[in-house]
Amino acid sequence: MSNNFGARPIQSALAVQVVAMAMVASPLFYLLLIFLLRAVMSPEELAETHVAIDYAKELMAAFFLLSIFAFLAAPKVRSLLAGGDNASLQVRMRAVIVSMVIAETGGILGLLLFFLAGRFSEACVLIALSFVTTILLFPSRAWLEAENEPR
Repeated sequence: MSNNFGARPIQSALAVQVVAMAMVASPLFYLLLIFLLRAVMSPEELAETHVAIDYAKELMAAFFLLSIFAFLAAPKVRSLLAGGDNASLQVRMRAVIVSMVIAETGGILGLLLFFLAGRFSEACVLIALSFVTTILLFPSRAWLEAENEPR
């Protein structure tokens, strides 16, 4: 069976877990990036890189609301896309990837908050929330291989 792009479908739970592990690692790379920038650049140099915006508090509030929404929505999206207990591995893989991308939204918003407004602590909170969400959504091998009926 091949998909629309001519590539072979994923055949093992381990392959799905490797993709999920990369998604879990992304927020850690965001944290590493902002810590390195703070360590390498002086506060004056960092201040020059931030976009001067007058609505930083409003932007921060919006990013926090979006991140909380992503935290709450990602597990629901995963369960909706997984389609129940008799879903195939490919269906579960799709559900894992889509839900983890939603979960990673907070990390991306945290990175944006740091670059746009220079809000280091708040950015770390958003990135940490993203990391926690991806950890909570990490697929177990038992869940991936639980197939009652092949589709």
